[in-house]
Amino acid sequence: MSASLIPNADAAAQGKGPGLAAVLMVLFLAATDGTIMATLLPTIADKLGEPELYPWLMSGFLLPLALIAPLSGALADRFGALRVLVAGILLFLFASAAAALSPSLPWLIAARVGQGAGAGMIIVLSYTLLAILYGPEERGRMQGILSGVWGLAAIFGPLVGAVLNATLGWRWIFWINLPVGVLGLILLSRTTASGKGRSGASIDPKVQTLFAVAVFGVLLTLSDTSRSAASHLGLAAGLAALLAFLTLYIKVRRAPEHSPVPVGFFQQRELSAVIALVLLSSAGLYASVTLLPFCMHENRGRNTLSIGFFVMVAALGWVVSSAICGNALKKYGYRQPALLGALMLVAGACGLALTAVAGGTTSIALSELLIGLGLGAVATTTLVLCQNAAPPFHIGSYTSTVQLLRNLGAAVGVNALAAVQFYGGSGADSFATSFTVLACLLALGLPLALLLPGNYDLRRTDLPKPIGSSQ
Repeated sequence: MSASLIPNADAAAQGKGPGLAAVLMVLFLAATDGTIMATLLPTIADKLGEPELYPWLMSGFLLPLALIAPLSGALADRFGALRVLVAGILLFLFASAAAALSPSLPWLIAARVGQGAGAGMIIVLSYTLLAILYGPEERGRMQGILSGVWGLAAIFGPLVGAVLNATLGWRWIFWINLPVGVLGLILLSRTTASGKGRSGASIDPKVQTLFAVAVFGVLLTLSDTSRSAASHLGLAAGLAALLAFLTLYIKVRRAPEHSPVPVGFFQQRELSAVIALVLLSSAGLYASVTLLPFCMHENRGRNTLSIGFFVMVAALGWVVSSAICGNALKKYGYRQPALLGALMLVAGACGLALTAVAGGTTSIALSELLIGLGLGAVATTTLVLCQNAAPPFHIGSYTSTVQLLRNLGAAVGVNALAAVQFYGGSGADSFATSFTVLACLLALGLPLALLLPGNYDLRRTDLPKPIGSSQ
């Protein structure tokens, strides 16, 4: 392997301290934004009208967050993680200001799209920068540290959102991003490690556009829950997505180096089950924390603060499980933590199906806690596995692929469960049906977890050579 392909270790070491502090700060931005919005969805929909568009307040954020992931990874491998991270923060702050000024729900959804793109860059490049600064032996431990950021977001997101909504108004959940983002930029200015390699990352605008059309078409089809003639829009979107996928497949077959995601990722035996497992687990968490607030609001008349409690419980479960799992991976390998996480996801979804409508507060909170704990174990295991299986010069693109799968699963899960809820009957029955369907889907993750490697150490000789490299 050419030494020039490996990120400069001396430069990385010089930026460890300020780099870690900066990553924790800016990652807090993206993490908090999701938990705040999940709590205030019913309130904002009531204030701005057009409540039938409510799923897009989440999926409009998650879709670009997913689409930007592969592009962010390629840009990081080519130009350096630090530069792309700064660009993502600036985009996020601009979109936050636009969201705070939104006069209507469509405007707010458009601003959320910009926030999602910026947040996607922040998340991917934060994990990438730390993966460059810290080697394979420390990546599990770093997952535990990063979990602290999500923990703060889990605690302060719902609570701060509820307090700001009750005092200054919901628009301040976006204004508050500005000073935090500026502080993050100041910390980043002291970071010297860019993580730049010479991977020859190829960025084809046509391929990226086809990829965006394909994914957007799928989500638009899922979100089209209208029973009227307007459903032709969903059919057209589905057809456009199919054509875009077919064209993308042909182009990537002819020129693999232009693929939106690294081809080597899908050639590795160790990662064969990661794709579906990440999609399912992310769908489980985000679909539950999006649908549950509406279930509580419509069937029980719960206020924003009490609804935020359940969202916080799920997020805290994710944080605690991720921290524990990150420190235990070296001892137990990948298979056992992932299997335990998949079991907790199924148990939590079954609990919501039985208790979300008529159950007590404790049973609902326990169900959300199980879902959060399950996602934490699965998410940590799959990310560390992918980063440890990645060639050093493709850490950015491998990390971004995992984030793409997470966010794509979350966006599809939110819209798919909203569609099930719409067609699943009236009132309480529709919510019970939705959570039952979610439990059945999550059960598919159990056999997938058994396919993951049992040992933490991977045989580096099994890793494929990246396209266009010389070793």
